[in-house]
This record gives sequence, C-alpha cells and structure tokens, in this order.
Amino acid sequence: MRLLLSGGSHRGSLGAIGAIGYFLWSEAEDVVTTLPGGKRGDRWSDVSEVVSVSGGSLANAVMAAQPGGTVEETAAQLAGMRRRLLHDRMLPWKSPTRIAATLALLSLAAATIALLLAAFGVIGPDVLSQAPWAVVIGLTVVPIALTVGRRLATWYLVDSATRITGGQAPLAPAGTGVRRHVISATGLASGVPYYFVSGGAPLEVSWGAALTEGYTTSDAAVASCSLPGVGLVRAPARYRREYLVDGGVSGVFGEQIDDTFVRRPSDTWRSDGDAVFAVDAARHLVSDSRLARVARLFSLVALVGRWLKVSLEATYVNDLLDLGPEQCARLCVPSTDGDGGELDDRRRRLDRLKERNAVLGLTSLSNATATAAIATGFVATLDVRIGLDDDRIEDGLRWLGAQLGVGDDLLACWQKTAS
Repeated sequence: MRLLLSGGSHRGSLGAIGAIGYFLWSEAEDVVTTLPGGKRGDRWSDVSEVVSVSGGSLANAVMAAQPGGTVEETAAQLAGMRRRLLHDRMLPWKSPTRIAATLALLSLAAATIALLLAAFGVIGPDVLSQAPWAVVIGLTVVPIALTVGRRLATWYLVDSATRITGGQAPLAPAGTGVRRHVISATGLASGVPYYFVSGGAPLEVSWGAALTEGYTTSDAAVASCSLPGVGLVRAPARYRREYLVDGGVSGVFGEQIDDTFVRRPSDTWRSDGDAVFAVDAARHLVSDSRLARVARLFSLVALVGRWLKVSLEATYVNDLLDLGPEQCARLCVPSTDGDGGELDDRRRRLDRLKERNAVLGLTSLSNATATAAIATGFVATLDVRIGLDDDRIEDGLRWLGAQLGVGDDLLACWQKTAS
C-alpha cells in the first residue's frame, strides 16, 4: 500500500504522526482484520511506500533516514521528531545559526530604513540627500535588502528543518529496507516534479526525475517545504541545477506517475483502490477579506501570492477527486455523514478536533495543539479505515501516547471533545 502525506505546515507533520500511529498500533495490537462491511484492519508492514509533500515531508524525512523500520523503530523515530519539533518551533533563539540570521535580518532592516531616510533627506545633513549616490541608493537598496533577506531566511529554514528531521542523514540506496520513502519537490524553472527516494525498490518515473545520490533527508525536506525564493536545494547538473521548491505545486499528495503520462485515474497509480491511502491535512482556500482584495489592487506581490494559492487549490481539488471516500483521511474538513445517533456523536467529537486542528499554523504550535493534531490524525484515519469505535479509539490513543512519551495526553484530548 502507498501512504500519501499532504502538506499543511505543522498540521501535515503532526497529523502524519497520528495517521502513521494508526498503522503502527494496528500491527502492534493485532487489531481484528475483518470487520462488518468487508473493511479490514491495517498493518504498518502493509505499507510499502510513503510519499509526501511539504509539511508531511518532515515526518517522511525522519523515517527515510532508516527506511523499512519496524513498529518499534518507527514509533521511536516519530517520538523523537515530535520532541524536536516542539522544542524547536522554528524560534530564532533555538540555535546559533538562527540567532545570527535574526540579528542580521534586524540589522539589515534598520540599515535599509536609515539609508532610505538619508537618501530622501529625512535624516542626516542635507548634503547627503543632494549627493548623486542618493539616487543610486534610493533605487537599489530595497532590492538588495530583499535579496540578502531571502538568503538569511533560507539559512533559518535549513537550520530548523535539519534539527527537526534529526540531522543530515544520506538518502538510503535502493534495496535498503522493505519500505520506500519518496519526498516530492518541484523544479522552480521547469515545473517538473522531482522525487527524493530513500530505500525500498528502485523508482522509475516517466515524467519527472528520481533523485537518490548526493542528497540528505534534510535536503529533501527543505526542498519539499521551500517557497519560491527561500531555499538552497538544487537539482543535479544534468537537470540544469534549477532550484527546488514546494512539492505541492505539482501534486498535493506527491503526484507520482509510474508507467504512463495520461491524466486519467484509470491510468495512474491512484486507481489501485485500497492500495492507496492519503492523509489530507490541507485547508481549502476560502474567500479573503476586503483588505486583502484592496491590497491586490496596489501590490503585485499580493496578486501573485493569491494566484499561487488559487493554483494550489485547483491542484488540491483535482487530486481529491481521484481518491475514493475510503482512500483519504481529511484532518481539517468536517464529516458530512453518519450511520445513526451513536456514530454521529463520535463524528461530532472528531469534527471538534478537526476544527481545532484547522487553525494550527506556524505561529500557534504548543503541546496542546500538537496533541490535538496527532489525535486528529489517528482518529480520522481510524474512522476511514475500520470505523469509529469507543474501545478502539481509547486503546489506540493510549497505546500511541505511550509510544510518543506523552502518557494519556492523547486520550485526554479525545475525552475533552465529549464535553
């Protein structure tokens, strides 16, 4: 089975821990494999490939360092990632590199403002604003500052991603372990999908490029998470050394075409039925505010940014249409159906978790929000795969909490949804 991990910032990273935790628990506790309605339980050993983009790639990169891990090994990897993510939180004082980058950014901003004010005669002697160099500064200082600022932001991102993923582990060669880890990125110049591959069977794609040698797992995570203009990872020389950016641009679930380039579900890997399962931690694009609409009238950056969001939303919806209802766990979108009052009550509780998870972003990460995101990933996956059941939910969350070193926090988070 292929397990697909979407982006979605911290929602994607932590939701992936919960979803993978479901498969780990199912195997460790030997969950019943045949249930009414023909659904079956799952095993982590059933997962032969994990494909990811953006935020989901942080979790995938951690596992890619040791592909094909057992239940115990994978649980330990995810527990370590959770601890590092909560300790790091992308805060500026968590490493010397980020302290230096932050101080440099602040100094750059102050120097840029001071030079502009001097060039326009607001500060300093009049002779400064009347000098010929004042025109040069006025025209060039902002572009230069933005270029330097992007490079400092890149160092910041690379340092954070490297620490969260556990360091610079090389991608494992083909044949290492039984599970293949594929981390997706997109060429900024060409739009071609690139796949960082670690372990498992060799990967051949008819469109795009599979990258194995010369890269580390943190390189793959940085490339998969980078926005245009912020990122250092580049394709090999044979692919013109183009910069690699967020993999969600070419497919929200790591769109990977093995044998043919025909855009029909019947001709792609997504037609495999139960052989594909996606974890969707993304949020749908919503109507923006009046202030944002006004900003686009005057700002080219705001206009291009909105265009990029609309393009990603179109890709997002297109990929969802190719997945059946039993092939995708959605971690931010409320449920729409139920089979009786008792089940509906569980779904309402799950929806409360989803609502809380939907507002999780880069600046709102805490122990409580991380716990809610992991619990959402586990319960939403359980719901789709074998159905909601009180005993299974409690047993699974208790087991996963023990593996992650958080005790009964996950279970307590679920129990609070009943109030």
